[in-house]
Amino acid sequence: MEDGSVCSCGKNEFGQLGLGDSIKLSKTPSQIMGLPKISEIYCGDNNTFALSVTGDLWAWGLNTYGQLGIGTQENSFYPVMVKAPGDIKLVAPGPEFTYLLTTNGSIYCFGRAIYLGLGYEVNKDKEHYISLPIEHPFFNREKQCSQITCGTYHSLALTTTDGFLWSWGECAYGKLGNYSIVLPPDPHHPILRGFEVNPIIIETSLPGTIVKIISGSNHSMVLLSSF
Repeated sequence: MEDGSVCSCGKNEFGQLGLGDSIKLSKTPSQIMGLPKISEIYCGDNNTFALSVTGDLWAWGLNTYGQLGIGTQENSFYPVMVKAPGDIKLVAPGPEFTYLLTTNGSIYCFGRAIYLGLGYEVNKDKEHYISLPIEHPFFNREKQCSQITCGTYHSLALTTTDGFLWSWGECAYGKLGNYSIVLPPDPHHPILRGFEVNPIIIETSLPGTIVKIISGSNHSMVLLSSF
């Protein structure tokens, strides 16, 4: 809406409409109360993020793994402010995890850690859930990103410092672009089977410059420009 207010409709099982817990279904758009003037809005699987004109981030909906970034693992039926950096360029919500891309190229992340590309040590013993935004240890001011996108259980990022395309997460169907279908099983850490927990470079010769990256549930794509 032109005045920066937000309306929603549809299913509200997990609070993804932001209309309160008394509404289970809304067949017509209803205004979400309690939000400031909003400039951008992003929908995850069953949650929603809104970026205000002043740079504040708000979230509501499904939060089983901390993917709202509000410090809990409880669903929210109303908008809650996220304690996030104030220079957010883009929000990339997956079904169980979320990334924030800042204007300086850093990435912040939260949610189910096994999908966040945080490395072996974070995930080797048990599942970890991150409920507040943390700066990604790999993608930061020294390795800046211009784009990030996430599918259901995998992610891609494009770095500006070296021009490389990176991928991590679930390896099924070759969607990470590194020829792997499933990683060898680890009998000591079965939770990590089939996952790349570190960002890896997609090493391929593309006939042009990458303009845009996008990931679906079980596939990944890049848009190229030869100019």
